[in-house]
Amino acid sequence: MWSLLYLEILILHHQLRVLQRTAGRPKLRVIDRILFAAASRVLPRNRWVAFLVTPATLLRWHRELVAQEVDLPPDRSSWGGHRSIDSI
Repeated sequence: MWSLLYLEILILHHQLRVLQRTAGRPKLRVIDRILFAAASRVLPRNRWVAFLVTPATLLRWHRELVAQEVDLPPDRSSWGGHRSIDSI
């Protein structure tokens, strides 16, 4: 119980710092997104009422991350897949 309260206080302090470094709309860095995403796994949704990030925003970030194309080499054998014992 106390750990959830401490986590909520940490998130609120972090939001305050984000708001202090921006004049207009808050610009979230990658580390901000990571912190909010990690906290969303622990805190219940009813605690997110006062936070900058809504569950819908977290889902949008996830969709954007998944939608990014990953550059794979044309020959996937050089990609680090499983090697046979003979090739080692």
